[in-house]
Amino acid sequence: MRGHDRAAVPDPAYMAVSIEFWRLVFCLAVVLYHSCYLTPTRSLTSVFQGGYIGVDFFFIVSGLLMAKNVSKYTSGSVFYDTCSFIRRKILRIYPCLLFAFMVSFIVRMTICDCAPAQIASCAVRSLPELMLLRMSGIGGYWVNTPTWYISAMVISMLVLFPMLLRVKDKSHYSVFMLLAVLSYGWLFFTMGSLENPYKWQGTFYSGLVRAFGGISLGVFCFTLSIKLRKSNFDATALSALELLCYLTVLLHSFMKGRSFADFLLIALLAVAVSLSFSGGSSASSFFDKHERFFLPCGELSFALYLNHRVFTIIFPVVGWNVGYYILLPIYILCSFCAAAVAMLIVPDAKRPPRFLLRR
Repeated sequence: MRGHDRAAVPDPAYMAVSIEFWRLVFCLAVVLYHSCYLTPTRSLTSVFQGGYIGVDFFFIVSGLLMAKNVSKYTSGSVFYDTCSFIRRKILRIYPCLLFAFMVSFIVRMTICDCAPAQIASCAVRSLPELMLLRMSGIGGYWVNTPTWYISAMVISMLVLFPMLLRVKDKSHYSVFMLLAVLSYGWLFFTMGSLENPYKWQGTFYSGLVRAFGGISLGVFCFTLSIKLRKSNFDATALSALELLCYLTVLLHSFMKGRSFADFLLIALLAVAVSLSFSGGSSASSFFDKHERFFLPCGELSFALYLNHRVFTIIFPVVGWNVGYYILLPIYILCSFCAAAVAMLIVPDAKRPPRFLLRR
């Protein structure tokens, strides 16, 4: 069996429905990784020791989608096109981010029993987070820590997207592979793993380097996915390789984290994401046929990512005498409920509220 109807799939426009499913899977890995904060002592290792690798999956996918959509920006002005791209990106993510920020801020102020003056001070000092500037090195009060990923992504794209506009020939996207190797190589020799994104390196955070590396790698994966789509590899074999890469990353992350193996897992993620976007595997055919079930997974994963951390603030206080393995399923259930509420309350990311669209 060959790739399923490849000729019928528009070359750069194919949308990998399977990616929406894997978004949710890797988001859940991040949620489980953060479960180590559920108890007051924070001495337990989470059930998903290397779940932080899920964020790097998000970076790779973001870089690939950035490369996939760059052809839509054709004004001829690098500055205008970059501003337009970043603006659209922020409009999609900001409503949910703002909702999660407000909930986390209220919870923190309530638990700390802050006086009005303290609340006002924390609100002012949290402005860098609201402005997505925390990973630039600007200090302040951190309300919802998962927003580091969004800050690092936006800052990195402000640099990488203009470069992408300048590279007209996709065959020259190999320069982004070089940037990815340099970024991850630097992290390998200075940190030895990808776990801590908040480590200050004198002029930048390590998480910002992760964003540059992952997004650059995603751009290169876009060209690889196109080549795979045009190939004649067996669809079943591609599907097996895709699934093997994803499951290997998840299994290793479940069993172990904080090691040099993180960088090998990045390579496996790059292969798996490229295969997902190639549309050449039999798994892609399955997901495409059931897209109405899998497409909502992407939206749920984003809401889940932004709204789960608040419970790691609440549970150490209200669950003092409750064991970790009792809190864990409650924590997961509460996180999904919070994500569902956010999706109901927050405006549809694809149709931002009108006041956000005004220039």
